[in-house]
Amino acid sequence: MMSSEAPSGDRPKHSRKTILITVIVAIVVLGLVAGGAWCYLGWRHQQDAAADEKAYADAHRIYDVNLKITADGLDTSEGSKIPVQVSGTDFEGNKVEKIYYVASDGSGISLMCGRYDLSIAASPISADGMIFNSNDVAVHATVGKNGTFDVEGSFTLSPIEADQVSAAQINEAYLAAKEGGAASEKDAATLRDAATRRREDAIRKKRADADAEAKRVAEERAASVHFSTSRFSFDIPDYWKDRVTVSIDEDCAHVFSKKYPEREIMAIVVSDGGNLKSGSQMIEPPAVDIGGGRYAQVQATDWAIKIAEANISHSKRADDFFSLDEANELTDLQTGGGVGYISVLRALNTSDGNPDSKLLSRLSAFISDTVPRTIKSN
Repeated sequence: MMSSEAPSGDRPKHSRKTILITVIVAIVVLGLVAGGAWCYLGWRHQQDAAADEKAYADAHRIYDVNLKITADGLDTSEGSKIPVQVSGTDFEGNKVEKIYYVASDGSGISLMCGRYDLSIAASPISADGMIFNSNDVAVHATVGKNGTFDVEGSFTLSPIEADQVSAAQINEAYLAAKEGGAASEKDAATLRDAATRRREDAIRKKRADADAEAKRVAEERAASVHFSTSRFSFDIPDYWKDRVTVSIDEDCAHVFSKKYPEREIMAIVVSDGGNLKSGSQMIEPPAVDIGGGRYAQVQATDWAIKIAEANISHSKRADDFFSLDEANELTDLQTGGGVGYISVLRALNTSDGNPDSKLLSRLSAFISDTVPRTIKSN
């Protein structure tokens, strides 16, 4: 009988082949497992790296922040932007020192999380040349997570009166505009020129207004102290302004105390013969030639002498009764405030009978030195 078993000589060969296949399969499986693990580790590393990058990017995100700025008359779309100095530290403690150029709506600043101080570095320039004053107060600000922006305070820029703007302020504003506040250096120069013209025009106007006011005051003063008769004109002293009334009677003038209207402070009369003499209690400076053989003569009752002598003599005449206020007023007007009535009374009422002639000579000096020289022929 024939056996169904293979010859014994073939068995080792078959076993070796089976082992080889098994080894190869094992290697392939191990390779696949190792490759899968490697791919997974690589993928996981990429994911972790991406997460780290995102976390870093989120932490270092720069946020656009808006300031509250009030600047009446400024439109940064036509003028220059507002230079804002930002100083402080970001969330990592890095120092920040930079100037941002901010629009009218407060935009233009970008910051990371941190704490900052903000101030106006220089004035912007409006399209028509206005220069501004800041409130000179630093604003404290905090940029938090998710871009929260907390500001302690706000900025108010007010226009400076054009005639009060200095050339240095204009130049400082121009440099800020040139360095980033304006679209170009040419635009910055145009704004500078507008500010310069505005300043110069305002200064010229202020001077013109001052000259016009000075002229008006001079004319008003002249009208209040200058008077004319039919033959001559004259000026009363400024010291009398608003304290006397002037009456013109053809070719004569009479000046009365406004406080005591019945008391004549001075008169100017016209004569043909030069100086007139009227008595010891009169002030009579030399007459003024007004032409045609006519002379204008200043005459005045010396009220200080008249009242003091009536007081010393204990006069009972009704015309010699004066109040002390009346005596002071009349003496003050006639001497331009140079001598007081009580001084005149004491000078005359001396125990030795020798009055102070030097003081008494001053009584007529004010009128004599001021009025005659203003008399002019018409």
